Amino acid sequence: MLIVLRRNSASVVVLAVVVGLAAACGGQGSRPTATTPKRISRTFMSIGDAYVRKSQPRAKFGKTSELRLDASPPARAYLRFRPLGITGKIERATLRIYTLTASNDGFEVRSTSGGWSESRITFANAPPVGNVVGVSASFARQSWRSIDVSSLVHSRTGLVEVALTGPDPTELALASRERGELAPRLIIESTR
Repeated sequence: MLIVLRRNSASVVVLAVVVGLAAACGGQGSRPTATTPKRISRTFMSIGDAYVRKSQPRAKFGKTSELRLDASPPARAYLRFRPLGITGKIERATLRIYTLTASNDGFEVRSTSGGWSESRITFANAPPVGNVVGVSASFARQSWRSIDVSSLVHSRTGLVEVALTGPDPTELALASRERGELAPRLIIESTR
């Protein structure tokens, strides 16, 4: 395409725009580009949570608004999620927990097996906890903590269950699902 322009500053600007458009289109129209995978983020609220305490081995704490953690005497929490409708490849999974107390040491996220129910779990019948998969680090009171738990979320189906433990003998309190909008959540990012 031939464009004749007058010699003045406005003509130079118009010519620069035309040249820029031609270069962007490769001079012959647009060329196909590689498709960038679409990233999708889905949030799943806890479908079950409870804590257990060694000093009260038969007590049930599945309906309380707090999850308690302590190293001594031991108290730990259990969380369950059901991530449905995930499509594509799972890239990342993040556990989000709302803190009710502050901590310099934070808490640990560990693997655990199933076989517990929110209404029946006690310290006496709770499943054992596995390896540490993430640590919250220190946190302030009334704040959200995000912990990468991607190593626990391998497939697009099934339950995701974790246990939370406190490495410090100072008791911690976290929001349970009974707190509604402050409930624990699992955020799964996938690409397709």
